[in-house]
Amino acid sequence: MHRAPAVSFSVARSHWHLWCILVLFFSAVLTFGAYALGQPQSGWQIVIVACTFLAAALVALFGWYQSPRGSLRWNGQHWHWSGYADQSACVVSLRMDLQRVLLVSLQRRDKLAHWLWLDAAADPANWRAFRRAVISSQSGFSEDDDVRAATPRGEVE
Repeated sequence: MHRAPAVSFSVARSHWHLWCILVLFFSAVLTFGAYALGQPQSGWQIVIVACTFLAAALVALFGWYQSPRGSLRWNGQHWHWSGYADQSACVVSLRMDLQRVLLVSLQRRDKLAHWLWLDAAADPANWRAFRRAVISSQSGFSEDDDVRAATPRGEVE
C-alpha cells in the first residue's frame, strides 16, 4: 500500500455548510408555520417558539462565520494544521465524504477536536490530491505494519 504524496489544502468557509444551515432553517420555519396555523394557541407561545428558531439559526450562522480557516498540510506521514500555534502533527478523521465536500475532525493529543467542512471550491487545483491523502490516511497503515501487511493471514512467520 502506498501513501499519498505531500499536499497542502487551503481551508475556507464552506458554502455547502452555509446552504445546509439555510435549508434547515427555512424547513423548520415552514414546518413551524404549518403547525402554528393548525393549533389554537395563544400568541406568546408562538412568539417564544419563533424566537427559539431565530436564536438557533443565529448560533448556527455565527458558528459558520467563525469556522476555522487556514491550511491543512499532509507531508506523506502526518497532518499539520496552520491553526495550531506549534504546528505539531494532528490526526485527521474522515467523518463524511460527499465527493465535493468532506467533513473531517482534527485532533491532537489531549485536546478538543476541531471540525472542518472542506469544500472543493476552496482550492479546486489541489482537491483531488488532497481527498486522496485524506482517504489514504484513514487506513491506519504505518511503517511498522509493512512486515505484517506483506505476510498473508494465517501464515506463521
